[in-house]
Amino acid sequence: MASGHGAKVMTGGKGSKFGIPIKRTIPAYKRAKDLGFDIKGIHAHTGSGGEGIEPFTDVAEILSDLTNEIRDKAGIDLEFIDIGGGVGVPYRLQEEETDVEEMASLVTEIIQEETDVKTVVIEPGRYTSQTPRFY
Repeated sequence: MASGHGAKVMTGGKGSKFGIPIKRTIPAYKRAKDLGFDIKGIHAHTGSGGEGIEPFTDVAEILSDLTNEIRDKAGIDLEFIDIGGGVGVPYRLQEEETDVEEMASLVTEIIQEETDVKTVVIEPGRYTSQTPRFY
């Protein structure tokens, strides 16, 4: 899954400048555990380039699956899932605002139904400074 305005800010795709490849997640968690780290959660950089709910529900599904895989394969029970940051903000009249209440409800529902994790984190980014808007 990739999100972002352009190639230099794409997130979640092959060659992304953020995070580690998903295939390396379980080995990374196992290694961190072996080194004695007190592992609490998982985080994804969803990106702030677009509007809409789908990138957040997609990442909630991916992180829920990964959280269960970390528990099953690495023996680590995570306390939080951070679905990343940046709720998109409209910059033009024709752009719609993201319905953050619906997004929060759907993301929370996915994580509650699919995992035992009790804490969900989001980083709102530019959304917190969206008013006043100048068009």
